[in-house]
Amino acid sequence: MKLVNETRQSEAETVALKPVFDVDAAEAAFQKFVDKGGYYEGWYNDGIDVESEAETVAQDVLAGKKANEVSYGRQDIDPESIQRGRKSVREHGRRYALCEFEDGQRFVDVKTEQSQFDGLSTKEKTDLATKIIKSKFQSKVIGLENKAFVNGVTIDEYTHPSKHVDEDLYVAKMHASTELDNLMDAGFNFRVEADGLYGHKHPSAVGGFGYFDVIFRVSGEYYQGVINIENNQRGKRLKDITKIRNITEDVTSQYGDNPKYAFLRDVSMDSILDPDE
Repeated sequence: MKLVNETRQSEAETVALKPVFDVDAAEAAFQKFVDKGGYYEGWYNDGIDVESEAETVAQDVLAGKKANEVSYGRQDIDPESIQRGRKSVREHGRRYALCEFEDGQRFVDVKTEQSQFDGLSTKEKTDLATKIIKSKFQSKVIGLENKAFVNGVTIDEYTHPSKHVDEDLYVAKMHASTELDNLMDAGFNFRVEADGLYGHKHPSAVGGFGYFDVIFRVSGEYYQGVINIENNQRGKRLKDITKIRNITEDVTSQYGDNPKYAFLRDVSMDSILDPDE
């Protein structure tokens, strides 16, 4: 009986096999991966050149690269976070929140938990936004890059602004309540101004107020507002998002009717931090 090894050719006689890349099979596998809500954050984008990206993955695999050696790989994600993400995908489908236009301008695409607002009156949307913020953000420090504490006063000021806000802008703000943490990290043009700049003094404020501009999208419309951060003796508190206006025409003028953008982070919750951290 011959052993298997005896039937093999010598190294000199062996011709190295060249892997054959099947684009159709790779594209199908890639689409299946996306549909199942794989955990590669910030990489997949609607309208992506699937063939090109699948080729990239194939070449990385052939090169023996590990997940943490490629830009789309899973990095520093704990098992519980993965399970939460997969559960969210199964129940609601894949959604992304923190995004970035091609020029680096960030915005928040508000999609998570939006079906809850369907069919509600403005008052009911206010009540729902209050409930959402209490459940997800109250008594927590939110944001990864731009951090601020959320308390009961924040909720009251966010849902019941002291100055009149047009109803369509107010409704967009209520919808955006699901993404307060990502709104913080989408903030840009940070500045500090003296308390009372806009005519009202805050006894608890020390060291002035911090302000970020922020852009977010609700139901296909783009809005810009100002995040107000109160600096007090305990730290930084999210006070409100004010001066909201519809900038859809500005965005379309600058980026086109179908602007290209990249995903930076999935829906909120994973970016929430405990106040002690």
